[in-house]
Amino acid sequence: MIHSTLLKNGQHAVSRWKNGNGMTFEIAISPEGADFSKDPFLWRISSAVCDRGGPFSSFEGYERYLTLIDGKKFNLKFTRTGHETPVEYGKVFDFSGDDGVTMELPDGPVKDLGLVYRRDAVSAGFHVLEFKSKPRSITAEGRTTFVICMRGRLHASIYPGETKFKLTPLDAIRIDCGRNEEASILLEPSGNCAACVIEIE
Repeated sequence: MIHSTLLKNGQHAVSRWKNGNGMTFEIAISPEGADFSKDPFLWRISSAVCDRGGPFSSFEGYERYLTLIDGKKFNLKFTRTGHETPVEYGKVFDFSGDDGVTMELPDGPVKDLGLVYRRDAVSAGFHVLEFKSKPRSITAEGRTTFVICMRGRLHASIYPGETKFKLTPLDAIRIDCGRNEEASILLEPSGNCAACVIEIE
């Protein structure tokens, strides 16, 4: 059975970083109710407000996706190779949680959106969709799909069932499809907006 859930921005769990450099808003985690700081987990979707640069936490055995949703840009510097990658709005960057990584903020504070998932148990996709005026339709099939509003306002309709949602920034819809089930998701923008689509199976 296809099941869809609205996750409102104001309901996300909030935690301050131990180093004081930022704040994290947890959108979803599996298993549900896991304590990210101490419990084993399969995957986690979260957004962070980063006030100052600094090292990322290490996640051995995990893969990571990251994108910028507010601010000009940030740089990721990899300790082992010294390689530095700029991440700008709408660009998706993926990297290993095994890597030592430092975030640098050349243009001030930023807000990001990311996924951390265990590479030996989960496969995942992470995409940014830009809207101007035309609606777009996506398909969720046999997996868990999240649609997260990054900017502006979105109207989402889930079929079958014609369940409707209104999304503002950092609101999310979770759509769970069983094996051999398929849902169609119609996304209709109100003006200029953007969304992140995350697929997990």
